[in-house]
Parts: sequence; structure tokens; C-alpha cells
Amino acid sequence: MNSSRQKDYLESKVNTASSAQLHLMLIEGALRFLTQADKALLREEEVAANAALVRVLEIVEELMVGVRHSSDEINTKLAALYQFVFTQVSMIYVNGDRQLLREASRILEFQRDTWRQACDKLGNAEKKPAAPAPHLGAAPIDSGVSFEV
Repeated sequence: MNSSRQKDYLESKVNTASSAQLHLMLIEGALRFLTQADKALLREEEVAANAALVRVLEIVEELMVGVRHSSDEINTKLAALYQFVFTQVSMIYVNGDRQLLREASRILEFQRDTWRQACDKLGNAEKKPAAPAPHLGAAPIDSGVSFEV
């Protein structure tokens, strides 16, 4: 698939995704860039690693914004978790510690798996057929009007 078609496909996917699917896409993107950063660190390519880490920081920041709109317990815990990941990735950016990278990856992998399950469950709920309309058993109405000629 050429890059123009990939871009169109991704744009369509994002525009039609539910908020849970968008959240999952962000987590998957963060993991993809963490993998790129890890490979770049292995090759000792600091510029490439830092570029990937900046993308991770941008994505995690977006994840934090997404959960800060509500002050319920789950969102508060998610915000704290994403803040922790943000701090870990910032430290990786500064010192290139691959152990911290693995820890951040494990947290995001767990989040990805959780959000996949949520999206699957939501998707299955949406696919259930609607209950049929109740049969009212209406009898024909005799209005006394005839349409016969």
C-alpha cells in the first residue's frame, strides 16, 4: 500500500473510531515509537532514539489530557499512571536507560491489552441485534370508506 493510501486509510479509521478505539490507537502508537527508540538506542543512534521518544511523550501527554476531563476514580488512576509513564520516558530521553524503557513498555502493553478487551466488548455489544419491536396485533380499522369503483 502506498503512503497516500495508508494516510487515507488511517484518516478514515481515526474519523470513524469510537473514543475507546482512539485511546487504543494512541497506546499502540506509543508502543510503536518506544520500540523504535529501543532499536535506535541499541544501535547507539541518539538522534533517532530521541525523535521516537519525543513522539512517545506527545502521545502520552494526549492520553493524559483524555483522562483529565473527568475526576472519577478510574480516570484519576489512569492520569497518575500516564504521568508515571511520561516521567519514565522523560528520564529515558535524558539518560538512555533501556531498563526504564522496558518498564514503560510493560505498563503500556498492559494498557493496550486492557483497552483491546474493552473495545472488543464494546464492539460486540454494538453488534448485538436490536430487540424486535413488539407486535401490537392491531386489527384493521373499518372506516366505512370504500376505494372500490
